[in-house]
Amino acid sequence: MPLFTPFIRQSLSLLACFCVTGSAAFAQTTPPAWLSARAVGVGSAFQGGAAVDAAGNTYEAGTFSGTTTVAGTTLTSQGDYDGYLAKYTPTGTLAWVRQIGSAGRDNAFDVAVDAAGNAYVTGGFTSSITLSNNLSLTSTTTAGKRLFVVRYSPQGTPEWAQQSTPANASLLDGSGIATDAAGDVYVTGTVSGGITIGTTSVNLSNPEGGAFLARLSGATGALQSLTEAFRYTNNPSASGALYGPRIAVGPAGETFLMTTFFQSPVLGGTTFTTRADGMCW
Repeated sequence: MPLFTPFIRQSLSLLACFCVTGSAAFAQTTPPAWLSARAVGVGSAFQGGAAVDAAGNTYEAGTFSGTTTVAGTTLTSQGDYDGYLAKYTPTGTLAWVRQIGSAGRDNAFDVAVDAAGNAYVTGGFTSSITLSNNLSLTSTTTAGKRLFVVRYSPQGTPEWAQQSTPANASLLDGSGIATDAAGDVYVTGTVSGGITIGTTSVNLSNPEGGAFLARLSGATGALQSLTEAFRYTNNPSASGALYGPRIAVGPAGETFLMTTFFQSPVLGGTTFTTRADGMCW
């Protein structure tokens, strides 16, 4: 069973869930008044998450292979896939774009911003990545894939970088990220085997994989908490990929996860069972 699929399939699944559950009462009867529209990449590129800060700037996370053009700026991948983070002004002009790549396979899947306009991007990487400002993401083995979170200032300078280290040759991706009112950063994503951040480890009790939930300090990137969000059971009658969850944080710090599943996920003592080709919750 393949563990991960391109982020674009996850995005389409989430959109489909929204469309199915949405009420006709919310349908818009008049065309929207578009203020601007722009292309966010050409070639072998697919978009991850997007966020808007209090000043109206838009941030976009994406992944590409070969070359891609972001608002007139051409990026060339250093290996298989590279990630990037782009910031656009309220008028749609590119303020800056930062490439996140190495000789391996690297992805930037989601972005969040805080009240001060700092941007936090998450994804996964397989080879060491050199960032500016004397920061780097380190990989000493080709086994497995690692989670990363990088904070960028409003001017596009990386200020800290946090990552996982291999645990049981795990495959890891950060697929969702959000901030709370206190400035903490919440990250979720797919995991097989286990995840280690710093000296804290969480090992899943089932080899089918699942998802993690981590909370980081927005100021320093230091780990505040790490837990298993859910795990999958081994259901022989189900097949399909594991989709990366997305996350939102409420005003009191409560977290909300959304994903699509084929295998049966276990949350606490509750097991959800698929009734069709795929379910979302």
